[in-house]
Amino acid sequence: MSHKAKRRAICFCVCLVYIFFFSDVGSASLRAGLESVLSDVRLEGARIALHVEHIEDGEVLYSKKSDLPFIPASNQKIVTAVAALDLLGPDYEFLTTLWMSGEITEGVLDGDLWLVGGGDPTLGSPAAGESPTAQFDRWARLLEGYGIRRIGGDVVIDQSFFDSEHVHPDWPDNQLMRHYSAPVSALIFQDNCVRLTVRPGAAPGRSALVEFSPPLGSISVENTCRTDPGSNAIWVDRTRDGAGIRVGGRAMYATGGWSGLVATPTPATFPAESFAQVLRSHNIEIKGDVREDNIKFHPGREDMLLLARRRAPLNKVLNVMLVESQNLYAETVIKTIGARTDGRGSWESGKKVVSGAMEARGLDAGHLAVSDGSGYSRNNRITARAICKLLSRMYEIEVSPGFKTLLPVAGAEGTLVGRLTERGHAGRVHAKSGHIARVGALSGYARAKSGRLIVFSIMINDFGRGSNWDMRQIQDSMVEVMLEEA
Repeated sequence: MSHKAKRRAICFCVCLVYIFFFSDVGSASLRAGLESVLSDVRLEGARIALHVEHIEDGEVLYSKKSDLPFIPASNQKIVTAVAALDLLGPDYEFLTTLWMSGEITEGVLDGDLWLVGGGDPTLGSPAAGESPTAQFDRWARLLEGYGIRRIGGDVVIDQSFFDSEHVHPDWPDNQLMRHYSAPVSALIFQDNCVRLTVRPGAAPGRSALVEFSPPLGSISVENTCRTDPGSNAIWVDRTRDGAGIRVGGRAMYATGGWSGLVATPTPATFPAESFAQVLRSHNIEIKGDVREDNIKFHPGREDMLLLARRRAPLNKVLNVMLVESQNLYAETVIKTIGARTDGRGSWESGKKVVSGAMEARGLDAGHLAVSDGSGYSRNNRITARAICKLLSRMYEIEVSPGFKTLLPVAGAEGTLVGRLTERGHAGRVHAKSGHIARVGALSGYARAKSGRLIVFSIMINDFGRGSNWDMRQIQDSMVEVMLEEA
């Protein structure tokens, strides 16, 4: 072997050794800046995965632990969105239908009114851009147009498109009252949340006043909250049987008390109860009950008449899911994927099908674990490189010049309002944020000052030396380096 050949062989071996022993690769223009951020004392003890590459040519600019599975928090919603576009198709629409059985005689419907859910999370949702009861009012006016002044039977809700497991087993029990833990059902109203208002009583020592909007008879209330002359400390929890709400603590005298959204403990009947209230406000009497029928609904029944369809486009649902990081939307999407492709609207079916779709896209099964659709579960796993691979591919394929626009714009929208607004960076980043306890993530697209478009993923696990604000600040510092140096 010649001397030059030996030198080339030695250099080649040295390169192989370096690649084998040192997983981090990088671009000189980024390395110094990113590693300066990575030396932040607040990251001591934390695990960090980081991957940055150009979309146009796939050049990897920086990579650190990007092939190790990390908890993604709400970056899991990127996986859910990609799977939905793959498996349901960009033209998919969620469908809610209104039916009636029986005949109408002299203003009386001699039968039942049916609400049939198809997994649409937008009905009555604050993100829908109208009052929560607007759709129910339209349906009530429709019944008035049929001349119906009385329903002789029941208001029935059909939730059989999904299974009856409303709360994911991985979600923390002590947060189930929170709006971001809202139960998942096939027919959803007002994000499956009620507004709870707690006001002080007429005098110190008196019981506080508790109200729901809408007021629901099915929700029992255990109220131990007292009016206090000098302090305000109100807490809300579930009753032991899970079917009611407990309110306790202290409501400060002569103040407005507290008002906020809490997850309904009665998702099976909540939409039907709310609809029944709207019907009564239109002077439509209901003789029967509000109930759930779990027998699979068959629209072909001759005694059933379809009154109305409500459609919600998938892209609208995905946009709210990603921009606002809406957990409930993500869980309805993954259960819908299960229902439409595997015949069962469950988390088990959804995660099986989504995992298969990701493997079909070339993601290594060992680098991915799907537990829920939103990332609220701590049992989800994915690598930073895999997220970048999904984002790059979704930017290229036909359905997605629009995929970037489904993500929030930094500084302007949703969970990224107020972020990355300095040094001319506003509007340059479309990304999905995420955080749960000791976990933070930020992944998306960024247009560098050089004009080149990059895709990036930052995931931080086991963060113990600061708050969620600290994690966001560190992530933003990394993205600022990318914008300046890529």
